[in-house]
Amino acid sequence: MANRRNSQVRKWLRWFGDMNAIRCFLFSKSWWSPWFPAKLTNAVLRAFGVVAFANNPLSGFLIMAAMMASDVIVGVAGLLSATVAVICSKLQGAPDHLVCDGLTAFNSLLVGAICTAVLPDLLNLKLHFYHVLLSIPISIITCYVDLGLSSLMSPCQLPAQSIPFNLVATGLVLSLRGRLYGYGLKIHGIDTQGHGQMYDDAFRTLAQDITEVFEGDQTELQWVKVLEGSVLAAGQVYGAGNMASSIIIWLAFFLYSPILSVVFYLGSIIGSCLAVFLSPGSLSEVYAGLWSYNSMLAAGGSVFFLQPSLHVAVVAVLGACMAVFTQAAVMNIFAPTQLPVLSYPFNVVITILLAISTQRGTTLTMLTNRSFPEQHIYERLKGTCEADNNADENAPEMKPFQMGRYCAVVGCTSRSHDYLNRKLGNGMRFFSLSAVKEGQGSDVLNVITRRRQVTVVFSL
Repeated sequence: MANRRNSQVRKWLRWFGDMNAIRCFLFSKSWWSPWFPAKLTNAVLRAFGVVAFANNPLSGFLIMAAMMASDVIVGVAGLLSATVAVICSKLQGAPDHLVCDGLTAFNSLLVGAICTAVLPDLLNLKLHFYHVLLSIPISIITCYVDLGLSSLMSPCQLPAQSIPFNLVATGLVLSLRGRLYGYGLKIHGIDTQGHGQMYDDAFRTLAQDITEVFEGDQTELQWVKVLEGSVLAAGQVYGAGNMASSIIIWLAFFLYSPILSVVFYLGSIIGSCLAVFLSPGSLSEVYAGLWSYNSMLAAGGSVFFLQPSLHVAVVAVLGACMAVFTQAAVMNIFAPTQLPVLSYPFNVVITILLAISTQRGTTLTMLTNRSFPEQHIYERLKGTCEADNNADENAPEMKPFQMGRYCAVVGCTSRSHDYLNRKLGNGMRFFSLSAVKEGQGSDVLNVITRRRQVTVVFSL
């Protein structure tokens, strides 16, 4: 009875948060069946939400609508990129549960949407609708980068997050900038004598922009606009930097998880307030939310990935602060080329925090099977962690496994996985065969089985 109670959550929870009921139903359907449009739609909509951990198709729909309301071309670019990425990753043989959850598509979505939003201003280009078609090859490239980085980081049990988006977007912006303006800069009368044709007007504008960044204006601080920036941060994550779209996106976050939304806003407030003192020049970027979205994501990521505890609440606040300081540090590198910082600060901070959780003996524990914060807290309060640990402690002693082996644990919850990682882990990865009944993990386990790397441990 205890194993059955621990392996199944309440039925009503399956319709909240990540909507596990819809996920399991569609996972049982084949891609090459009449359910293909529904599976594709579910994966694409989840990709919109997964950018900010909100793995919910309804939240994804609201976010997509907010992007369309802000800029139709940006919204279409994101939608096209996500659709291409889902199809491409499926053809590449990516794990099916990752494809269905949109985890293989959200980086491509970001590249298509954010680059479409920022390139016209950065490169003085007039955006045409046919430019959106460029999202197709870029999305395919991002899929390969995503799968490669995920494979490199999987032995460390760390997610690649939005690192693929940052790499591809940075390469795209810099390569187009070199093609249009050459590889030299003429700033404040200094010619670096780079290769390519120089456009004096463009470089004069660049010099003025850089001067504004580092000298700024001396206007009076307006705390109301600072608070507005904390709200606009949600829209900046998706390249939708207006108030109406940002409010819709906040509603999408709240629909997925009220707790995560509160943590998001706490991180955004911290980022906006600290940026007032760290911004090197004009506060216009602070007012626009460009200094707070990384801290928002860092705080939310800490709560989403780590087992609920008071320590995690402290880590969320520290992560938000670290993201702002990291952004202030890299501004000296990004400003001369007018390259946006994107989500580099968030990725640096969250990777460091999650890396701590992989060490044995730390008070931070990364969740193996993640759903949404409310369910994580519910499981914690119901004592599933203590029940699983007590059952495992009374079991016969098991010998340590060989390094680098993948273990499938039958009938155990994520808490049991955490216990096994502490006792027997040494860098191993554990998957739950019980999740196959719910439509999760079967593809991963099949792939590993073909490689003959599975050791099955039956919980007593």
